[in-house]
Amino acid sequence: MSFPSFPPASDSDVSDLYRALKTRIPAYQGFQYGFFYGTECQARRIVAVPWDYGITRLTSLDDLATDCWVPSAQGPNIQDMSIGRLMFDSFPLGLPFKLEYSYTIFYDSLQYLTPVNNCPPIRKSGTLWYGNILVVRHGLRKPVINVDREDARLIDIIVTSLIATGVLVNVTTNTSN
Repeated sequence: MSFPSFPPASDSDVSDLYRALKTRIPAYQGFQYGFFYGTECQARRIVAVPWDYGITRLTSLDDLATDCWVPSAQGPNIQDMSIGRLMFDSFPLGLPFKLEYSYTIFYDSLQYLTPVNNCPPIRKSGTLWYGNILVVRHGLRKPVINVDREDARLIDIIVTSLIATGVLVNVTTNTSN
């Protein structure tokens, strides 16, 4: 089975990619689950994020093949700065109110290459956001652990707030605005 068109945008794209990831030969060694906010998804989704090929033990975020959900401008399996990252362990940011877990947000940082995100939790920010967003959770002794449905509402609020306040931003080369 081949991979569907990239980047995944709609709920059906997410389902197709999930099936492709799970049935890929050679198989991925492992998966972690994160929250995905696709540009045309009707809701936030929990998705399987594969470990990169050759990884037999997850030791860092760089071991995840996040580019299947938030594509790199350089193409698959090439790590570059077109995929933005933001790690947080408190909310509001910078205050001493620590969350039970820390999280990392992966996002398309090049606004002009991606469509507007119409996923309802992202639209609630009141700010145009371009491209997909993927959120993964960190464990106390492991670099990444699966998200839980119980995290969903909190993460929606935090991601929406980070976009609305300008902490999480898309970069654009268009300076005429």
